[in-house]
Amino acid sequence: MIAGKLNLTKLTHVRMSKKGKDGNLVEGIFIPIDKNELKRSTKEGYDNVYLDIVAFPLNQPQKNEAGNLTQTHLVKQSLDKERREQMTEEERNNQPIIGNLIDFEKHGGGQREEQPNDAGSGQVYDADNEDDDLPF
Repeated sequence: MIAGKLNLTKLTHVRMSKKGKDGNLVEGIFIPIDKNELKRSTKEGYDNVYLDIVAFPLNQPQKNEAGNLTQTHLVKQSLDKERREQMTEEERNNQPIIGNLIDFEKHGGGQREEQPNDAGSGQVYDADNEDDDLPF
């Protein structure tokens, strides 16, 4: 089994609250498709949106103080070859780590760390007012 976590706040987003059907506020995040270079697919009649990812194995699996595995791989967004070639080396190196994976089969059993590995936020914009335009 391979388990993982993706930190969606590493993507450009707006955190917002909107009223639900019952009138109570519902917290969520708005993630723009083009700004985050997400992929669209209409295969089988569905309008799907994908975040392509790539995982890199760590030299040493990470464990918490209790000895539980917290990660064996880091996850970054996978960009197509044309886009990578357009980027500077600095831009490629500064692509955020958006998550992690744990390969339990390769690294034995054990318990999974339940707390997110919070490495901080991505580019976030404020959207206080329901009538505001998006800032990007």
